[in-house]
Amino acid sequence: MESYTPQLTAGRDVQGSDDREKVQLFLSCRNLPNMDVLSKSDPQVKVYIADGKGRFFLLDQTEVVADNLNPEFKKIIILDHIFERRQTVKFEVVDVDMNDRFEHIGEVVTTLGKIIGSRGGTAELELIERHNQSKRGTLIVYSEKIRSTNEVIRMKWKAENLPDVSGWFSKFAPNLRFFRSRDDGAWIEVHTTESTSSTSPSWKEFNIRKQKLCSGFMDKAIKLEVWHGKKKVIGMAFCTLRGLLTDYPQKLPLTKTSGNGSSGFIILESASIVQNNEFLDYIMGGTQLNAMIAIDYTVSNKDPRRRIDRHQLTPHRLNDYQLAINKIVDILLAYDNDKKIPVYGYGGKPRFPILKSEDTWHCFPLTGKPNDPEVVGLEGVMKAYRRAVRYVELSGPTYFGPLLREASELAQRILDSGEDIYLVLLILTDGVIHDMQATKNLLVAASRLPLSVIIVGIGDADFSDMVTLDGDTGLVDIRGKKADRDLCQFVPWNSVKDRPDILADEVLAELPDQLVTYKRLLNEQPRPSPRSGTHKNILTERSESGAHRLKSFEKIQPVPEEENEDYESPVVPNDNSPRGEI
Repeated sequence: MESYTPQLTAGRDVQGSDDREKVQLFLSCRNLPNMDVLSKSDPQVKVYIADGKGRFFLLDQTEVVADNLNPEFKKIIILDHIFERRQTVKFEVVDVDMNDRFEHIGEVVTTLGKIIGSRGGTAELELIERHNQSKRGTLIVYSEKIRSTNEVIRMKWKAENLPDVSGWFSKFAPNLRFFRSRDDGAWIEVHTTESTSSTSPSWKEFNIRKQKLCSGFMDKAIKLEVWHGKKKVIGMAFCTLRGLLTDYPQKLPLTKTSGNGSSGFIILESASIVQNNEFLDYIMGGTQLNAMIAIDYTVSNKDPRRRIDRHQLTPHRLNDYQLAINKIVDILLAYDNDKKIPVYGYGGKPRFPILKSEDTWHCFPLTGKPNDPEVVGLEGVMKAYRRAVRYVELSGPTYFGPLLREASELAQRILDSGEDIYLVLLILTDGVIHDMQATKNLLVAASRLPLSVIIVGIGDADFSDMVTLDGDTGLVDIRGKKADRDLCQFVPWNSVKDRPDILADEVLAELPDQLVTYKRLLNEQPRPSPRSGTHKNILTERSESGAHRLKSFEKIQPVPEEENEDYESPVVPNDNSPRGEI
């Protein structure tokens, strides 16, 4: 027996912030062993969450259910959902006896993503005794998003007759700032618009959460200030959200921060309350994330002069490509029911038994099977990558166009089919691309498709031009058309290579917003969640539907798996072949 002293604070510290989406877990057990002699066990579940170093802290615990081997716990466990992190959770079931002493029954370790991504939001987990590894019954975890009342305010502002305070050596470019009042009378800045070069600027429409703007209170004071640059305040005005929503367009005079007199006007052109659907609303409504992976096989991956071989395989250490795949794909797979992933190579010459070419291919199935680029799960991706080392000759140059066309065609077929699937193309590259304009054109064209593109720059090449593909500042094609949304994220490996544990955070942080922005662009609401209502009903209802995939390769007989899994170094060009990027 062990004495039981709950320590819940540490577990809460490794959670996120109040701005995070929150998930509630309902717990029950089946077929627990009886640990008592004269009566049945009195089970309780303790829930631990791991920090960034893999250490578990007690987050919360259920009540004790007396004399029951199939308990339904009433206590709801609440966790923050942080998509871009692997949130490892441990459940320990104990038998609690007198004097708050307990005996270990069994435990299981999983991730919050796997629980949420389970069909119907229900995960059935096998409990294992920690010492002898024997089976100790089943823990059933049902997940449901906490339905918040977070409303979003959409506003558009302009100004008139602002005084030009720029002086001789700067250009007048005012911005509008919003401040929320705190209970102690202090003001907190909550939003800043872009700067616009005009004395009568018109700022872009924006959304802000009601909670963030005014703590959710319609009559709480809001302060607005017009600034030039970062240090000079032109004027300020005060209002409440109720006043703004009651009557607009609304013209507010700006008063100087010191002295009397007017500093022009700010005008509310439009204001409305909009529905704030979030990432988990779509995921729990049935949206699936399907991953698609592309790996660089250009010749710059191997440089004998510098003793660099980025595809080198060693027994006890992952190379950069393997490490990136391991960290990123593991998180995406939690939200994919069928776990099937198309894996491609590019910039190389395939030498597979039934897929051979003397030409450089810029999109070929890494399985070596023209009719089937898919593998199952993370292990399937790793196995295909290791096996391909023997069968791909490094070549070049680096083109993204064929990959983006393949992904766009698949995303278009998904859209046409009506399936609720969002495709994520992960491109791992070690060199600067040679079809930048074509890549921009394809990304702009794909901005209305269910697609995100994540690019990880492996190695020490100059990736400065690649930043332009990250649509945070707006992506424009050759005809001047701007992308309807941001769908591309670029992360240079050098910025995270010394901290591989934060790679997924850096790469995946924008993906939830990209998915939500796409859904809003199409005015697509989350589908009715199969998880709404009482969680007990969900435990007995299972959805058998799986994500359907479409392939664009002609069918030929598949190649049998080799029995020998000894892997070698990649094939490199002969001495007459060009070195470096072609």
